[in-house]
Amino acid sequence: MGARDLGPSDVDTCFAAACGRDAVAPLELTKWFDTNHPHLVPEPDPSTVFALTGDKPVARFREALALGATTRPVLLGPVTFLLLAKASAAAPHDFVPLDLLGAPTARPAACADDSPPLP
Repeated sequence: MGARDLGPSDVDTCFAAACGRDAVAPLELTKWFDTNHPHLVPEPDPSTVFALTGDKPVARFREALALGATTRPVLLGPVTFLLLAKASAAAPHDFVPLDLLGAPTARPAACADDSPPLP
């Protein structure tokens, strides 16, 4: 959510992002590309850190591996997420959200995919 102070917990943050809180306006709502599916427009700034919340994808990967199934995790969205984002009001004027990805990092899986950006 960038520099917005939307709440102390995940549920509070999600609610505040969608509905606003006190003097903080909600995030902009727009259509997902050319569909009728709306989404909240993320507003990252240079201090935004990407991190996995919870371990469900990793746990499911390990569970399948323990059962003898080699799976190929597909992580949906980091590139598309940042292409759809707009810089927060607190970000420098030359800030580009896609720059937050930086250099690729080591991955624990033998093979992992990031979804291609949608047009």
